[in-house]
Amino acid sequence: MSTDTAAPPAERTRVAVPTVLAIQGVGALLFAFAQVARLFDPDWLTWIEPLDGFFKSSNLAFSVLLATEGFAIASLLADRRSPREVVLRVVGYVAAFWLLIALVCLGAVALQAFDSTDDQTWDQLRPAIGRALSLTMNVWAANNPLAVPGDLAMLWYFSIVAQLAATLTVAGLVLRRWPRFLGTVLLLGAVSAAVYRGYAVDTDGWFAAALSTPARADAFLAGAAAVFLLRPLPARIGAGLCGGALLTLVGLVISSAFLDVDEILTYQLPLVAVAMAAYLVGARSALDERALTIQMAVSRDTITVARVWRDLVAWSPLVVVTVRRHLFDQPYAAGTWTAVVALAVVATLSRGAMDRILGLVAQVPGELDRGVRDVRGGRRRAAGSTEAGTEDRGARREPPAEG
Repeated sequence: MSTDTAAPPAERTRVAVPTVLAIQGVGALLFAFAQVARLFDPDWLTWIEPLDGFFKSSNLAFSVLLATEGFAIASLLADRRSPREVVLRVVGYVAAFWLLIALVCLGAVALQAFDSTDDQTWDQLRPAIGRALSLTMNVWAANNPLAVPGDLAMLWYFSIVAQLAATLTVAGLVLRRWPRFLGTVLLLGAVSAAVYRGYAVDTDGWFAAALSTPARADAFLAGAAAVFLLRPLPARIGAGLCGGALLTLVGLVISSAFLDVDEILTYQLPLVAVAMAAYLVGARSALDERALTIQMAVSRDTITVARVWRDLVAWSPLVVVTVRRHLFDQPYAAGTWTAVVALAVVATLSRGAMDRILGLVAQVPGELDRGVRDVRGGRRRAAGSTEAGTEDRGARREPPAEG
């Protein structure tokens, strides 16, 4: 097999950080909307149909976010670092969101101990916390659906990310000498995952399929393939791809109002993976600030929300379940505004605590801390530059992998 000529490292890892952050913020908000909808009766939102699709798109939101996670890990692999450094950076990347999981679990324990409306026992909470911290919650939840606490139920997302990140790291280190071949393998893997998910929905049911790592891998692998298959495009073409992909996502969200869960998993999510691959290909181009899509992506409000996207995903189920327990007999408006304000406050405080803790880790000499900085460094560079991945590596500044 002949060796492909890879693009230069700076070119391969060039990422328009605000553009990627923007789509992560969109995915996190879609997920948060779906959680807030748990405050309402199931049929209450039909009065805004088809816009109620924005409140039932959690599976779609997770595919959006999984694509950016795959894109982030692939960007680390494409940067031509030594295998040891790549592994340490991926471990640091996973360790950073493991810390967020630990904070959420600590919050759940505090509520169980001090909130009189929380009727969960420690024996019910302990297995879920153990599985969440061991990053195997998706497997446990699929086998024990009735044992999963509602306030921790969605932490399975991070388990799938960690498992796919480990798989991609191993495959990437073996095959990264042939980037085009690696990209082709990832693309074929994405197609296979989408086909397998349709089969799993038919045989095992939508719940097991939604929590299966192989069945949810299509968006992750498509996002990773975007790094290896195509060089960065001209700015205008990249902006057009991002805009077209966003419009496609909006259409898919609205159409989800007319589909059941089986149809969303079988037919919609593969389209989400394709749209996200196109978006991320566009995000690797230089920023064309004349494009409306880019103007929206780099706006202050967009970046403010996007900076706390992981915190929104991790905390929103716990916040919404807690608000529902306390305000179940109140008007929907009261519960909704309380949940929104509480989630904004909790996510902001969580991000502040995470930055402080990760800042301490980053003071420790060695290579592991640089993987941690991948989770937080993109936000700083987004404020000061339009493009990342072109810094002087001699200064030990890393391209972001906010994902």
